[in-house]
Amino acid sequence: MSQNNGGSQSNTFVTGMVLYHRTDIYNAYRKAVSKQTWSKDASAQANFHTQTHGGGSDCKNEITLHFEWTGAYSSGSPSRWPGGPNVLFPVNWEFSSCLWSLVLFPGTQSGLRLTGYSCVEIPDDADAEHKNFLLEKLKELLAQPVDISVPLQHEQTMVPIPSLPQKGWISSLWEKLS
Repeated sequence: MSQNNGGSQSNTFVTGMVLYHRTDIYNAYRKAVSKQTWSKDASAQANFHTQTHGGGSDCKNEITLHFEWTGAYSSGSPSRWPGGPNVLFPVNWEFSSCLWSLVLFPGTQSGLRLTGYSCVEIPDDADAEHKNFLLEKLKELLAQPVDISVPLQHEQTMVPIPSLPQKGWISSLWEKLS
C-alpha cells in the first residue's frame, strides 16, 4: 500500500520492523510504565536506530530497548519538521546520505510496541544496586509486548522512579557482619 505524505515522498506499509533505542535504565523503566516515548529534542519526536548500539553508549546510555513498528514508513525525511504522526521517517545526517535516525512524531498512537531489551551495561557505581532493581522490574513489565505512543507534549506522563526497597534490620546486620 502506498500513500502520499504531503511532500515528495510516499509511504509504504511495513509489518514488524525492528527498531532500537539506547537509553539509561531510569528512562527505560519510565517508557515501559508510561507506555510512552519521546525525546528531549525541540519536536519531542521518538528517535530509533536499526542497530542495537545505534546512538552509541554516550550520554550514560545503559540499555538498548527493542521496538517493533507496524505502520506507514516514509521513503524520505519529512517535507516539514515536525512531520505528521503515525509515519516512521528516515532522517539522514545533514549534508549526507547516511542514516542518522528513524523518527516518529508526537501524536503517534498506534503501531509501536516495546518488545524487549539487550546490551545492558550498568556501571559499577553508587546507583548500580538501584539500577539492577529497576532492571528486574523492567523484565517483569516486558514479559509481554507493550503498546507505546509518542504523545503530544500536553499528554506526556512523568513516571516517578521507585526507590530501592529498604533492607530489614536483620539483613543489614548480616551485611555488616559478613
